[in-house]
Amino acid sequence: MMTLLGRSTSINVRKILWCLDILECPFQHIEQPDVQTLATLNPNRLVPVLTDGDFSLWESNAILRYLARRFPDSDLYPSTPTVRSLIDQWLDWQLAEFNSAWVYAFQARVRNNPDFQNADLIEQSVRNWNDKVALLNDQLADKDFVTGAQFRVCDIALALSVNRWYESIGQIGRFAHIDAYFRRCAAQKGFTDWVANGVA
Repeated sequence: MMTLLGRSTSINVRKILWCLDILECPFQHIEQPDVQTLATLNPNRLVPVLTDGDFSLWESNAILRYLARRFPDSDLYPSTPTVRSLIDQWLDWQLAEFNSAWVYAFQARVRNNPDFQNADLIEQSVRNWNDKVALLNDQLADKDFVTGAQFRVCDIALALSVNRWYESIGQIGRFAHIDAYFRRCAAQKGFTDWVANGVA
């Protein structure tokens, strides 16, 4: 049986919990792994970590890809090179561009972190965050989901990032395509438990 390590309030752990739910995959969840176990499995000492027998993997989007390949009948990650490359493109964008935009504003506005209280940097982060949501909104102008008509593994990651925006600085009605996309994602199994559950 697979084991997932990491607290269920973490956005990156929630990605994996949602994916496992969609796949209806049995697993054990260790909410608070002990420090030594975590250090042994991931030299970064960060969650999530997934173990599958003797195999272990860290980095949330790598875990998403692994699960989608492990259960290919789900169609979350088709083998067609062009489709898979687009999915990879948006998974990489979610981590490198979207997430990096919100770090400062999220730490300041939601976490109230005293190390993130520079007003100019907060404003810059809010602007960058909204710009990324606007870019995603444009991508969704003629698509149900980010890469087309089907819900894919990249939508798992992106829906959670959109939820963080709504819960932090965003509002319904600002980006019509984002609103419609989020409603379509809501039809997926596990959405209420792992995405729109009141946690940013």
